[in-house]
Amino acid sequence: MPEDPKPAEGEGQAPTAQEAPAGNTLAQDEVNKLVGNARVEARSALLKKFGVSTEDELKTVLARAKELEEAQLTEVEKRDKRIAELEAQAAAAQAAVEAANLANLRARIGREKGLPEPLIERLVATDEEGISAEVDALLPFLRDAAQAPQQLGGGTNPAAAGDMTGDPDQKMANLLVRSLTGR
Repeated sequence: MPEDPKPAEGEGQAPTAQEAPAGNTLAQDEVNKLVGNARVEARSALLKKFGVSTEDELKTVLARAKELEEAQLTEVEKRDKRIAELEAQAAAAQAAVEAANLANLRARIGREKGLPEPLIERLVATDEEGISAEVDALLPFLRDAAQAPQQLGGGTNPAAAGDMTGDPDQKMANLLVRSLTGR
């Protein structure tokens, strides 16, 4: 195979500054002037793009835009805070409505079954079935206490009271009936 011919000296290489053709050289002053003109044209085009004619006007416009953005952000923050306040108020109102509905349900069931008002206020169940079961569990104690003879002991010895012996649940029911009825 034939060898690749070597390029002749100077062939395929970029000309150096000393070898550059004389007609295409620029003096440093001319280069500076061209670069300066290009910068002025680029600056003018940029200012025109933003609708201003000087750099000071552009700075003023940018400052105003930043102020508006901050004010708008402040408005968004105010709106978000107000939304959170209204949501909290709505949740509190909903909780109050639910509490009132539950109190009404307890009162209705307690009254229907004959439970005294002071005991209705002490019910703790949160649904109709639970409230009904709670009232049904209390009623036998009230009936038993109402049927038990009222014996009042004298003096300061609590053991002298005839109803203080026996079943502790019955004792509690008797005390409860006494406190509610004043007997």
